[in-house]
Amino acid sequence: MNNTIFQAELTYQVTMSYAQKLLSKQVITADAYRDFLQKMQEMYYPLLSQYMDETLDK
Repeated sequence: MNNTIFQAELTYQVTMSYAQKLLSKQVITADAYRDFLQKMQEMYYPLLSQYMDETLDK
């Protein structure tokens, strides 16, 4: 993993952590969260997070 990929992954993780907190505090709706999640996945293409999400959902 090179530094650029690592930075993208880290930025994605931190950003989504804040988004999840906003969702849990009902500052944003579930629909807004899903839209934001999709945009962030398109922007950062988080390889590790994508696999972690699939693994943790089982």
